[in-house]
Amino acid sequence: MILSFTKTHQFLLFFFFPVFINALCNPGAVYDSGRNKCYQYYTATVGFQNAESICQSSNGHLLSIHNAIDNNFFVQQSQKNNLNGFIWLGAQSTSHDLTNPKNWKWTDQSSFDYQNYQSGQPAALASTACMIFNSNTGKWLTSGCSNPYQFICSYDLVTTCPSRYAWLKETNSCYRVFIGLVYLNNAWKWTDGSPVDYLNWADGEPNNMDREYWTVLMPDPSTDYYNPNGTQWNNVENYEERAFICKRAAN
Repeated sequence: MILSFTKTHQFLLFFFFPVFINALCNPGAVYDSGRNKCYQYYTATVGFQNAESICQSSNGHLLSIHNAIDNNFFVQQSQKNNLNGFIWLGAQSTSHDLTNPKNWKWTDQSSFDYQNYQSGQPAALASTACMIFNSNTGKWLTSGCSNPYQFICSYDLVTTCPSRYAWLKETNSCYRVFIGLVYLNNAWKWTDGSPVDYLNWADGEPNNMDREYWTVLMPDPSTDYYNPNGTQWNNVENYEERAFICKRAAN
């Protein structure tokens, strides 16, 4: 392995090795690729808080809707999944003034930026109100939160990566990240020629110095105890082709 550098062209290499992940919905849920979400449709009728608790048990929340396209989509999906009549949405009022959108909050903490009220709604109630959705018309109505209705849970994919890979939500991929630290002539050196003035080896690393010359960040999201944040280093063999990013000084 030979690396050469000049003062005018110094590079620091970062190698990224993405792999496919296993992206799963919980049993009984439906994956929607356009929204990259899982949706679970419950025909049982329960109160608002019980419905939200059931959703949270799967790391999700009651459904929130933010535009007319999604509103129409869930009319169709509700009927397709045998939900009829009124369905809980994940919106709850924070004041008796129900006409002010600022007084409504989605349980998933997203913005209350779209409404599709039925004529005469939102109707004033004596107590804190929650929101229901007419699965036949797509119109919204206020309701007492203890009333029992069917509901839809929305949650992110359950993602699993191979051991010692980390999942990046923005690209929906797993990565094992190489940094530009190599072992040459019995010493660790940065490929850009800068001083090696910081090291962050994981326990027991580096090892196998006769063949493992490259350095990798080593997260293992499958455990709680083995570098879960991917901030420590491990030395490895360089035997696979990998994508890479080059860092260089500006002209």
